[in-house]
This record gives sequence, structure tokens and C-alpha cells, in this order.
Amino acid sequence: MPIELKKGGDRRGGIEDLEQLVGLQSIKRELRKIESMLWLNKHRKQKDLGELSLQSFHFVFKGSPGTGKTTVARLIGQIFRKYGLLRSGDVVEVDRAKLVGPTPGETEVKVLRTVRSALDGVLFVDEAYALSGGGDTSDPGWRALEVLLKAMEDYRDCLVVIFAGYTHEMDRLFDSFTGLKSRFPFHLEFENYTPLELVEIANFMASRENLEISEQASLAIMNMMKKRVKEKDFSNAREIRNLIDHAKTKMSSRLRNKRKVTSWDLKTITILDLDDPYGETSFLVENIELAKKEMYADPLNKELRFKLAQRYEDAGLWSDVVATLEPVAKELSPPARALLGMALSKMGQHKEALEYLDGENLTPQHEFHKGISALWEGKRKEAIELLKDASEKTGEYPEFYLALSFAYFLEGQWGESFKAFREGLALIKKREGILPPESLRSLPYKDLKDEQVRQALERAVLKDFNNPDEALISFAEALLLSTSRGSVPDVIEEALRTALSNMPDDPRPHRGLAHYYKHKGEIMKAIVSLEVALELEPRNIEDWKLLAELYFAAGQKEKAEEVLHDVVYEQVGAGALALDLAKAEEQKGNKEEAERLYEKAWRQELSQEEKTFCADRLGQMKAVKGNFSEAMRYLEQVEISELSPEGQFWYARALIEARMWSKAEAVLRGIGPLPEELSSPYLYWKIRTLVAVKDLYEARSVVVNEGAPPWLRLASLMARVVSGDKSVAPSLKSFDSSELGMDGLGLLCVGLAGIGEWEGLYRCAQKAQQAQHGPVLWELQDGKLKEELEYLAGIAAAHMKRWETALEHFKRSHTVLLHPVTLYAMAVSMIALGRVNEAKRLSFQLNAAPTLKKKVDDLVKQNTGLRKLIAEPISAEVLDAFAFI
Repeated sequence: MPIELKKGGDRRGGIEDLEQLVGLQSIKRELRKIESMLWLNKHRKQKDLGELSLQSFHFVFKGSPGTGKTTVARLIGQIFRKYGLLRSGDVVEVDRAKLVGPTPGETEVKVLRTVRSALDGVLFVDEAYALSGGGDTSDPGWRALEVLLKAMEDYRDCLVVIFAGYTHEMDRLFDSFTGLKSRFPFHLEFENYTPLELVEIANFMASRENLEISEQASLAIMNMMKKRVKEKDFSNAREIRNLIDHAKTKMSSRLRNKRKVTSWDLKTITILDLDDPYGETSFLVENIELAKKEMYADPLNKELRFKLAQRYEDAGLWSDVVATLEPVAKELSPPARALLGMALSKMGQHKEALEYLDGENLTPQHEFHKGISALWEGKRKEAIELLKDASEKTGEYPEFYLALSFAYFLEGQWGESFKAFREGLALIKKREGILPPESLRSLPYKDLKDEQVRQALERAVLKDFNNPDEALISFAEALLLSTSRGSVPDVIEEALRTALSNMPDDPRPHRGLAHYYKHKGEIMKAIVSLEVALELEPRNIEDWKLLAELYFAAGQKEKAEEVLHDVVYEQVGAGALALDLAKAEEQKGNKEEAERLYEKAWRQELSQEEKTFCADRLGQMKAVKGNFSEAMRYLEQVEISELSPEGQFWYARALIEARMWSKAEAVLRGIGPLPEELSSPYLYWKIRTLVAVKDLYEARSVVVNEGAPPWLRLASLMARVVSGDKSVAPSLKSFDSSELGMDGLGLLCVGLAGIGEWEGLYRCAQKAQQAQHGPVLWELQDGKLKEELEYLAGIAAAHMKRWETALEHFKRSHTVLLHPVTLYAMAVSMIALGRVNEAKRLSFQLNAAPTLKKKVDDLVKQNTGLRKLIAEPISAEVLDAFAFI
């Protein structure tokens, strides 16, 4: 069974994302300090110690264009949002043109509008020195600076302002504008990228478009950048972006004029696709053109073809090598066949490559590529022999040893793999600052089935190529992830201790040793190593989680639980851990502790999937206890369709409690299969929502068995009687209401009203008002139920000609409900009692319900003056018994 190094989901943000950027070491150090200050304040706040008074967080970014200033501004927004200082963390990017108007007054308006748009985020002012207008104090830009300074102070708690620009120009700005520099506590210097870093950026930009830069092209870019960095108009990463864009254009033109275009051509930027401002690659083109003319003069001449192929080899144009040699492949000399085989290997045509790399006197380079192709074809033992032979013959190419290490790794020969890997790293140290050869990009990483192993080994071989200590840590991680429990090779410890000797204050080798000792069963050694890692990096949530696991394994349960408690309730970023612990507590039946942990997780950073799960569980837990408003608060913050069927049911139940019947009916209609305990409540609320939205036919169609719970049987009877089916009268009159609460009895009252059982309705309404709330699963819990029952009691009294009693019920009902229907019922009762003038006054309060107002006005007319003598007695039929159904 593979050993698993537990890792959190992809929830990086802020500092973690910053660490992934190329270069910027001084910037990373400064932002780590700032993040530490934010963490301290959040920690103190949780302990009720109050926050430390800190400076405003405004920044000056100095440096040349293309050094990552805008990218870092976005990451600062993420960091401040993570710690709650900014609600959005979005970046609004402006320059002089967006801030300065033709007059100071118009400038002030533009600046204030811009500031308001950036509140709760970051205002990034690029080329801020341009606001000074070259030092002219009458320039409107000075007014922009004055307004910005005031806004920075006024909104210091919800706005981060960043001024960015060239170092010298920014210094002149601060010298010319008194008091400006002190408003920016943090001045960060963005250094130019090194040529090697720029090549890394170029390869990254290309990879985002599924392109690769050939080895020769990468070397040419580095040589070009060594000269460009010294020139005044150098623009760092922007330079690289422009270079890649131009290369894509030239690549397109080159391939369009090519007779046969391969997959390799379509994804590879070659040296011929690069701009050549220093004329360093022109000789390659000249040599190719010269050799091409010679070959065209005698196309059957194998030696001339071989010569042309060698010129293509110099430029890394491997598809052209193949196109030149393939037509005469059967007649080629051994060196030419080997070159053809190597070109095919470079292009990923490994089966064909092996056909031509078949000579006995291959050079080490050819043996190396034959070994790579053998690896791809699954011939690992043959590949190992070839790569080993090539490495031993030269002893100078690190990629030979790293590829050999990879081959041993695939075969599970961990000791040999580490030995070859270490020899490769030693050669890299001797040739500091070299580019990772393209052959290492083309290793069959896909043969590593475990994604984490693949990432770790690819990182060790490629990403950490020029950082041997980092590479050792990544290699050890790949070994740990690959080996089986109980058979952990000692070379892992050797690799980590080698890295540790050079990086004693780096937590990663200590962390790696902790994992190593854990899987060796040496728990106390693992604890000691992990304690050191946490001393160096105290806020690594996964390490704390592992430490608790180790204490459990060591039998120190109290210590383990103390660690978990401290992490979950005190650490920022412990959302995933809190979620895992909440699930565990819920499985053990500790509902209250589980709910507290879910709430803790909710307040932390979670992936979208985790957030949905957390909302689902919290929503259900709150709803089950009748806290429907809290349930809605969680459930409505995620996509309802992503909730579990149970979560959707309780969301519908919360909507019903809020009397949002139509929305609840739509949710219930789309719910998938539910567990058995919710199947009957689901049908019950389905009937009630269908009746509420007046879909009576559908409500009556719901099949209810005789043995169903009383609420469900009652809802079915109510649906039938409301739709005019009086045949259910005997069932309603004899219904056993002993299990029903207030809302259930109210539902029975509605049914009795439907069959005209007024005496029974009155008694039922009186009983219901004295009853307790029924189960949350089956009955409404809101505070208006009593008043709705008062209304139904009034309806019953009116039908029994007890209008004084009815009026009192309607008055008490209206005091809380304040509904036009209750006001209308009061007016009708007054008319029935001969108090027409009082009813007339109530009519004016019904302007918002014109239909009811007209009914009252008509009754008033019929019962006023002489008409009163011939008017029919007021009938209770004019009242709506189902107004609050």
C-alpha cells in the first residue's frame, strides 16, 4: 500500500501564491513579515486581547516595468481579504490619465470617484510619479495627490493604496511633495529578474498555451537577456511576453511555408522563431541555407543530406532533420542513422527512434536518447543499461544521471535511484546556473500513476533543477509517497539529512523526516522532527494535524486532543481540518461539538466543494432544531442544486417557515431520492405547498397510504376538502388529533371549515391556541399561528351567528397579522352588528386591497338608510375561511 503524505486541497491564496512566483525573494520576505503582523492581530482578537495599533497599510512599489508589481498587488489584496481587513481585495488599477482632469476641481471629482470604486480593495496607481507634473505645483496632478492623501487617511481601515513606478522617479516624487513619503509605511524594491529567471518565465508563458521552447531557443533567450538587462529600455517579464508573441508570429510564418508540419512543429518554438537583435543566430540560418543549396544541387547524395541534417541539429530543428534523412533512410551511414533516431526520439516518436538507434558504436548522446525511447516503450531494464552506460562514458551531463535515476525509480530500485540522482545534482552544482535540458521535460512522467508522486518527482527533476537542496527534499517526498509501509528505504533519511545539513532552519527536511520516521514506526522520533518543523513554521495546519495523529499513535490521547483543539479554535486557515473533525464528531454522535466545528470551518477558508458540504450540514443542523433563519443564512450562500437531497428538503422547509410557498414548492419538485425517514414529511410538505400555490389537482394526486403518519393523512384530507370533495367529512370529524401540535390542529381546523363543521371548528381552534408547537419536521413554528387560529375561530363564530364573539376574535387576530383579510372580517362583523359607521371608517384602511374595499363599501350601502330595511342579513359566507391556508 503506498504511503500517503496528507496534503490539503488547493486553497492557496496570498503568501502561498506568492511563493509560486519566479524570483522576488526580497518582496517575499517583506510580505511574510506583513502577513505575520496581520496574523498576530487576528490571533489577539480571538483571545479578547484587542488588536495592536498598526500603521496604515499603504505601499510604494519601486522598480522597472515587468517585475511583477501588478501581480504582487493582487496577492496583497488576497492576503488582506484573508485576514478580514478588506472585504473584496479586488485591485483597481489607474494611472494619471484616469485621475487627473483639466482643472483641479474636475481632478478632485475623478479621484474621489476612483477611490470609492476601490473601497474594500486595493487602489494601484501605476507610474504615480507622473502625478507631480514634472514638479510644476500648478499642475492638476498635485490636487490629485492632495485628495489621495486625505482619502488614504479617511479610509485607512478599508483601502490599501499602492504607488508604483521607476525607482529614481518615485524618489523624486517623494522629495518634491512634502509629507507624502511618510504616508507610505512600506517601500518595496522590485529587482530586475536574472536571465535564468527570465528563461523560466518564458517557459511558463509558453506552457500556458501548450507550447514548448526548444533547448537551443532557451539558451538563445538567456544569452539575449544577459545583454538586454544592461540596457535602459529593458522591461523584464514584459520583454519576455513580447518576445514570445513575436516568436509565435514568426513560427506561424515558418510553418505555413513548410511542406510537412508535424505535431512537434506545432508546439515547439525554435531558435529561428526568435528575434535576433544582436545577430547571434544569423550564422545558423546562413549555414542551413548554404547546406540546403548544396543538397538541392545533388539530392541523392547521402553525405550532403547528412551535412544539412547536422546544420538542422545545430538549430534544434528536429523535424527538419527527419524530413532530410528519411527519404534515404535505408542507405544512411551509422552516424546518420543515429542522428535520425535521436531526432525521432526528440520528437516523441520513440518506437521509430529505436529502429534507427540500433548501431553498436553509438555515442553517449545517442545512447542517452535510445534509453529515453526505451523508457517510453516500456523497456525499462534496457533503458537502465543504456542510460547507465551513457552516464559512465561521459560523467559530465547531469541530465544523463537524472534520467537514469528516473528509470531506477520506475523499477522501484530506490537506492540506485537516489545514487544516480545525487550524482546528477553534484554535476549541476559544478555548472551553476544552467538550463534544465529539454530531454528532462520529455521523460515518461505519465508512467507514475500516483499524481502526487508524479508532481514530486517532476518537481525534483525539473523545477528544482538549479536548487539541489530543494530537489533532494522533493525527491525524498516522491520516495515516501511511492514506497510501502514497513519497507521504507533508508536512502530517504540520507536524502533528507543531506538537505538538512545545508538547510537546518528550513522546516521541510524536518517535516520529511517526521513522515519517514512515522512510516518506519519510530513515532517519538517523528514527533521530535515535527516539533522542530513547527518551531520553524508554526502555522502549518497539516503539520499540526500530523502531530496530533502522532500523539494518538504514541498513546498520548490528551496531548493529541489538546493539539487539535488549539489548531481548530486558534489557527487561521484550519477550515479543512475543522471540517474533517466535525465529520468525525458527527459520526460519533456528538452533534453539538460537530456543529461548533462546522461553524468554525465555515468562518475559515474552504474550497467551494467544502463550503457547500459545510453549508449543507449546518443548514440541516439548524433547521432540525427549528432555527430556520440561521439555516437559510447558510444554505442560501451556495448553489441549491449542489446540496444533498436532505439539504434541499430542509432548505424547502426553511422557505415554508418563511411562508415562501412558491419557492419552496419549486425546490421540493426538484429533490432527488430521500432517506426513508424523510419520505413521508416530503410528501406532507409537497401537498401543503401545492395547496398553497393553488395547484389543487396535483395536491389531490399525491398518493397517501392508510398507515401514513397522522400529519400526512390530514394533509391529504385537507387537500381534497379544499378542492370541493365533501366525502371526506366523516374522516375529518373522527380524526384522532392526539399527536398534533398547534399547526397540525390548525390544519384540521381548515379541513373542518371546508366541510362546514363550525362547532367542531370552534372547539378545535380553541384547543389549538392552547397547544404546544408540534414537531419541527411536521409543523410550522412561527409566532403568527395563534392569530391565524383566532381568525379561524372568528370564522366559526360568524357562521354560528355569534357576531360579537367573531368580532373579538378578528380584532385579536388583526393586532398581530395586520392583514387586509382580518380588517375586512372586522368590517363585515361590524355591519352584521349594525355598526355601519365604524365599518365605513375601516373601509378607508383597505385602499391597498381594492377588491375587499369594494365588498365592504357595497355592504355598507346595502345596510344604510332605507336600503337597510330590505337588506338580507349578513352571511358569513362572504368571509374567506381559507385566507391563511
